[in-house]
Amino acid sequence: MTVTTTDATTTSADGTTLAYDTTAADGTTLAHDTTAADGTTLAHDTTAASDATTDGASTKGRTSTNGRASTNDGRSPAGRTHTTRPTDPAGRTDLAQALVVVDGALTRRLQGVLPLAALLPVVVVRYDRRGRGGSSDTPPYAVEREIEDLAAVIDTVGGRAALLGVASGAFLALRAAADLGPHRVVAVAAYEAPYDVASGGPAADPRQIHGVEERVGAGDPGGAVEVFLDVLGMPARYLTRMRSSPSWASLEAVAPTLAYDGRVMRSVTGGEGALVARWQEVTQPVLVADGGASAAFVRAAGDSLARALPHAHRVTLLECGPESGHDVDAAALAPALGALLRHGLVDCPG
Repeated sequence: MTVTTTDATTTSADGTTLAYDTTAADGTTLAHDTTAADGTTLAHDTTAASDATTDGASTKGRTSTNGRASTNDGRSPAGRTHTTRPTDPAGRTDLAQALVVVDGALTRRLQGVLPLAALLPVVVVRYDRRGRGGSSDTPPYAVEREIEDLAAVIDTVGGRAALLGVASGAFLALRAAADLGPHRVVAVAAYEAPYDVASGGPAADPRQIHGVEERVGAGDPGGAVEVFLDVLGMPARYLTRMRSSPSWASLEAVAPTLAYDGRVMRSVTGGEGALVARWQEVTQPVLVADGGASAAFVRAAGDSLARALPHAHRVTLLECGPESGHDVDAAALAPALGALLRHGLVDCPG
């Protein structure tokens, strides 16, 4: 199947530049710039799944085009967007036509779930959250600015989309669903949201924010990464191994944004009191998923989240496809996502 990827940027409400890309099957490409409410520019790319032609010739393979966008605060976020226009057999027009991927901590869009673009009948959009990859950053940070960033990215694909939030990105996606409402966010898939929403778990640990900020302020980004991973419960032997790996430098590069994830998680968990009432504001259908090989605490966190949401469906990917762990297995996740996007259901299709 042909898949086309287009890189672009948009601007958030505060002027932040956001980098994103859109990807879809069969060559349909959406190219545009976006600015968030605070002026932040968002970098992204988009790919669509449809038959595309150039001068009458069918496009085959993967193509990529770069563009520019901004958010409201002037920051420039980088992202990758994947776009596909779905067709429903019943002729319904209320389906999600785009899926925006919201990454968790320490990740950028280029590390995202590109294979989904070839497996889903929608445009898949990936973007760099502010302060990462090709996106800029505009202080001071507030969770509300990240919601504006997401709104700016959603605007690049028609103002309406479903969200796939991974790890801590799941909490940002759910917060956006509550803040932006069902007319902007039509559904959410939350993959391995890491904390129990009733107790707060590690999100209640003050090191999650202040410990990270102290190390970044002291010019020790590696120390900030270590603090963050220690709060998550990573054994010291794994930290030592990670420090010597080639990927460590890329983790240090995004270390200043770790406190952002801490603030996002604290805003929706027991870290600021159990915000049970806030979860009731998420009226959209939500797929709460984890992998069959995931840790027990991740499974428990998913169960807690599903109980807190009014329209949640709980899925372990072992039931839908190959056994998966924390890394997203696109082939395993795609069937459940497809059901969610088409019908607001998350049962694995037979």
